[in-house]
Amino acid sequence: MLDVADQIVLTGAVDDETWAKLSGLLSDKECVALVMLVTNYSGLATALSVLGTPVDERR
Repeated sequence: MLDVADQIVLTGAVDDETWAKLSGLLSDKECVALVMLVTNYSGLATALSVLGTPVDERR
């Protein structure tokens, strides 16, 4: 799952080998959910960066 997330964020795609491994672990519905989760968080990170939102300080 981490390989899928890395590939989506870095390239915007998932190669066939990684996708085959993922689909061996998750159902089709779960694969779609993972892609949606990763792209939503990636989009949020991009929006926050573009808007210049400061990073919270560690407490």
